[in-house]
This record gives sequence, structure tokens and C-alpha cells, in this order.
Amino acid sequence: MTAPYVYLTSNSGSVGSSGAPILTAASNLAINSNTNVYVSNAGSTALIYGAAGNSDTFSLVTTNSGNIAVDSNVIAASGTIGTIALNAAGAITETTGALTAGTVNLISNAGDIGASGSGNAINTVASNLSVTSAGNAYISNNGNVTLTGSNITVGSGDILSLATSSGSIAIDGNVGSSSSIGSIILNAANAITETTGVLTATNVNLNTGTSSIGASGAAINTATSNLAINSADNAYISNNGSVTLTGSNITVGSGDILSLATSSGNIAINGNVGSGSSIGSIILNAANAITETSGTLSATNVNLTSGAGDIGASGNAINTAASNLSVTSAGNAYISNEGSVNLAPTTITVGSGDVLSLATSSGNIAINGNVGGSSSIGTIALNAAGAITETSGALTATNVNLTSGTGSIGATGLVTPSTLLLLI
Repeated sequence: MTAPYVYLTSNSGSVGSSGAPILTAASNLAINSNTNVYVSNAGSTALIYGAAGNSDTFSLVTTNSGNIAVDSNVIAASGTIGTIALNAAGAITETTGALTAGTVNLISNAGDIGASGSGNAINTVASNLSVTSAGNAYISNNGNVTLTGSNITVGSGDILSLATSSGSIAIDGNVGSSSSIGSIILNAANAITETTGVLTATNVNLNTGTSSIGASGAAINTATSNLAINSADNAYISNNGSVTLTGSNITVGSGDILSLATSSGNIAINGNVGSGSSIGSIILNAANAITETSGTLSATNVNLTSGAGDIGASGNAINTAASNLSVTSAGNAYISNEGSVNLAPTTITVGSGDVLSLATSSGNIAINGNVGGSSSIGTIALNAAGAITETSGALTATNVNLTSGTGSIGATGLVTPSTLLLLI
């Protein structure tokens, strides 16, 4: 059927069938079926009306480099369409309307799916979403949505952006896999969760409006070079490979936890984490080293662990603004804290023969646990702008250097021979 406008209506049966779609060559398509819809259009077309039956399939394919322009709601007359599948030889765009179904599958073979900017994303109302784009993909979903399929992907160096105007985003498959996605941007009105899969891209940006990103024991798995996080609650992320914390301010909810671990590689801090917010705990656990180019880790508790490298470096310390600090390093550790800090009541340690250096730009250093324990630390250097005090524990190292700027080191009646151990 060839015409500028093609109207297809079935009152009691399907429009086409799987494997035998209705063939059209129309600039504008209006399709109304009480059951399934299978249409293949030669060239670009605007979908000016679409309907299929409850739990049924609405499938539109374009050939000959054709685009699909969504220019109307695609809904069921009653109930909810089972699957809406749009497969464009070119791009998929939208001027108005929403795709409403249990599952929405979007494929563009030679162009983008949606576009950046207000009102240009593809609007969906779906429980399950699958996306394969030769270019960028911009989607906005109303309600909870699960990213499904063996692999969600966009073009090399391009952007996958998914936002929910309400509801959460659940990851249930690989996003990117071995492809070279530029940026994955997930912006959920509620939470971001994951049951399986990995977010693989050069940049991963995760944002939640009212809940957590991942959970304790169920972190969001990423394979990214640059990570930005903004959570209204906790955030738990596990990255495969070295990663840089980027953005003007990485933050989670008041009193909540930001936990980032790498299964391999380093963690590089390149922006404020917490800033003026009241984060409860920042936990960084790097398989290799933890480094910093700019920014400060601001939280009540900061826990830093490196599996096979240093934490900070001489002349380039990790900047913190913490009340409680815990450090476990396979190498050296250099930390500079803004304000008074308490060395937490666990064993603080660094590598054999290595250096633990802690300075405060203001405030005191309070020792509240063993530093060194049975390990063979080379040097412990504590340099407090104020005083150095101790409630429990011992400093155990070959060399111990203690400096206070405006206060005492220890106090009468509190220092015992076991407080300072020099191993020679």
C-alpha cells in the first residue's frame, strides 16, 4: 500500500502477522487493532496513531533507510499492550505522545533514538525497556522500569540517557558490554537497583531523587573510567578497572553511605565528595592505589583501603574533612584532614617499611586504636595543627614523629611506656 496516508483498522483480528507484516510505503501511518499489529514501511513514516490489544504486540519496522517519528500515543484500547517494538532502518524521533506497554523495544540502525533537550526524549510508560541504537538514545519513562535484554547498547562514543519522571530504574542485563559507549546517564526519580549485568562506558553518571543507588551486598556493577554520583540516600558501586570520581560534587544523603570498590585498578579522586553535605561514611576500597588530583572527602567517617598500592603520595596527600578516619594500605598512606580527626578504634596499618603520614590543617589528632599493631610500619608521622591525644592503642613503627602546632602531645597521667613503641 503506497500513499501519503495509510489507515489500518481491524475490529476483531490482527493487522498483519509475525513473519507476514502488512507492507506499506506511507509518510503517515495510523494503525488501530484489537489484537496484534505487524507493519513494515518502506521509507520514513510518522506514526500518527497506534493501538493494539491487551497483552498483544505492536510491531513497526522501516526499510530503505526510513525513520520512525512518533506523533501520537501508542496504547491499548483497554488494558495494556504487551510489547511495542519499533525497529527503524534510520532513527526514532518523537514530537508528542508516549509508548505504553509492558515491554518497549527500540532499535535504530542508522541514527539516534530520541534527542537531547527538553521534550526530545522518547516518552515511554513501560515496565521493561530494551534499547539498541546505532547513535545516541534518550528515553524518559513514567514509572518503574527494568533495563532488560542480553545487551543494551548505543553507538561508539555516544550517549545512553534514561530518566524516570516517577519510579525506579532496575538494571537486569549488560549495558554496553564490550561496546565503546561514551556515557551512560541514569536519572531515577526513586532508586537505581541491579540484579545482573554491568554498566560499561567511558563515563557513568548515576542520579537518584528519593532513594539509594545499589545496596549493601548488591552494588551497581560498572566498568567505567569516570564515575559521577548524586544519591538522595546510600550509594554502593563496584567498578571493574581504574576509575576517577568526577564532577563538581559527588554526594549521597545526609548520614548515609558512599561505598566504591574496584575489583581491579585504582581509585582517583578528581572532585569534592560530600562538600557541604553531611555524608555519614565514605568507603573507598581500591584493588590497587587511591590517588587525588583535586577535591576533598567530606564525611563523618572516612575509610580508605588500598590492596596493592599507596593511599595518596608524598606532597600529594588525600584531602579529607572527617571526624573519624580508618586507613588500611598495602603501601604508604598520606592524608591531610581539615579539622579534628579521630583515628578510628580499629588497627590502622600501612605496608611493611612504609609511611603513614597524617596531618591536620586545623584541629587535633586523637588516637583511639592501634596504629601498626603487629605490622612492621617504617614511619608514623602525625602532624596536628592543634594537639595529639590518645584514649587507647599504641603507635607501632620503626620511626614515630609527633608534631603539635598549638597544643600538647598526650597529657599527664595518660602516657604509659606502652603508648609509644619504637622498633629498631
